[in-house]
Amino acid sequence: MSVNSPIQYSNLAKALTHLKDPNALTGTVLIEVPADIGKAYNGYKRGGIIEGSEKFRREVMSAAVWLCGIPLFNKLGNMICEKIFKLPMDIDYSNAKEGRDAIRDSIEYLAEKTKSCNLNVDDLKKYADKIEIKNVEKTIKNVKIAKQAISIGAWALNCILMGIVLPKLNQKLTAEKMEKIKKAKQEHKNKRTSLKDFANEAKKEKEISFKGLAIGNIADKFTYGINNNNRFRLISTDVPMIIGRCATARNKYEAFEIFMIDTAAIFFYNFCTGSVEKLLRKTFKTPSINAKIAENIANTDKNKLKEAIQTAMDNNSQFNLESFFANDIVEEIYKQGTNGRYGKINRFVKNTELSDIDDSIKKFLKYVGNSSKIFNGDSINTEELLKAVKKMNIKNTAFYGIGTAASFIGLGMLVPKIAYFITKKITGKSGFVGVEETNKKQC
Repeated sequence: MSVNSPIQYSNLAKALTHLKDPNALTGTVLIEVPADIGKAYNGYKRGGIIEGSEKFRREVMSAAVWLCGIPLFNKLGNMICEKIFKLPMDIDYSNAKEGRDAIRDSIEYLAEKTKSCNLNVDDLKKYADKIEIKNVEKTIKNVKIAKQAISIGAWALNCILMGIVLPKLNQKLTAEKMEKIKKAKQEHKNKRTSLKDFANEAKKEKEISFKGLAIGNIADKFTYGINNNNRFRLISTDVPMIIGRCATARNKYEAFEIFMIDTAAIFFYNFCTGSVEKLLRKTFKTPSINAKIAENIANTDKNKLKEAIQTAMDNNSQFNLESFFANDIVEEIYKQGTNGRYGKINRFVKNTELSDIDDSIKKFLKYVGNSSKIFNGDSINTEELLKAVKKMNIKNTAFYGIGTAASFIGLGMLVPKIAYFITKKITGKSGFVGVEETNKKQC
C-alpha cells in the first residue's frame, strides 16, 4: 500500500470501527433507544399510561441533554471565545505528560507559521487571517482557562438539568395530566376521584395505546474527558444526577427506586458491552483489534508481514511497527486506531493509546502465526489470510452486537423489573410509586 493508492476498507470494517468509536453517538443511540422504550413499557405495565408517559419523557429528555447538551454548550463557548477574545479554540485539551502537547504545538504554529514535526495543520488554516498570536505563553494559558471554564460549566449545567430541572418539569407534566383526566372523569361521573384511585384506575386502563406517548491535574483530566470521551462524560454526570433525582423524588420509595435503577445503569451503559465482548473473545479465542487496522495489515507486503509475525511470536523480541511497515502504513494504522486524531497538530493522542494499538497488533499477528492455513513454513497464503481477517471481523461484530443487546436488555427490562419487584416487597403496592398519596413525604 502507498499514500497514492490507499486501501479500500470493507463496509463491515467501516461500520464496526464507527460503532466502537467512543466519541461517536451511533453506538450509544443503539443502546439508548431500545433501553428507553423498555423502561417506558415496564412503567406502563405497572402504572398505566401515566407512569409510562413519565418514564418515556424522562429518558428521552435526559438522553437529549446528555448527547447534545455538553457538545452544544462547548460549541457555543468556543464560538464566543473565538469571536470576542480572539482565541483559537478548535484544539483538543491536552496533557503534555500523557502525550504530545496539542495546545502548545498549535499556538506556536499559529504564532510562527512554521510547520511542526510534519504534522497536519489543515484544521488551523481558518485562523490564519483572523487570529494574531502576540504572546505564545499567555495565549496557551488563556486557551486552557477558557476550555476549563466552558467544560466545567457545561458539566454543571448538565447535572442541574438532568438531576433537578427535568425531574421537576416531568413531575409537573404528570400532575397536570392527572388533574386534567381527573376533571374529565368528574364531569362524566359527577364524583370526585382521589389521586390514589386515579393511579389505580390508570393502571387498569390498558385500552389506552402506549404508542401515543409524548416524547494541572484533576482539572486537566476532567476537561479532556468532558471534551473527548462520551463514557467519561456520562459517568462524570451520573453521581450528581442521581443525587439530584433522589432529592427531587416525590417520596422516599420513589427515591429508592431511582437510586437502584440509575446506579445499575452505570454498569449497563458503560461496561456491559465491553465485558460481554471480552468474555466472548476469550471463549472463541478471537483477538481484539480495530477492524480497519486488521484489513490494512492483511494487505501489506507479505515479506514484511512474515517478519512482523515472527517477531510477534517471539516473546523475547522487541516489537515496533516502524521496523516492519512503511511510514505511510504506520501513519494510517494510528489514524484508524485513534479515529482520525493521530498526526493532526490540534488533536491530542495519549501515549497509552498508541501502546494499546501496538499491543492489539502484536496479539493479532500471533493469532495469524498460529494458524496452519495462514502461515505455513516460509510462505503466507494471501487468500486464506484475507478470509481469516474477514471471519475475525464478522465474529467481533457479532460479539459487539451481543454485548449491545445485553446492555439494552439490562437497562430496559431487567433493571426496571428488579427495582419494581423490590419496591413492591417494601411497600406492598404494585402501582406507580411516584403518585401514590399514601407514599407522599410528610411535611
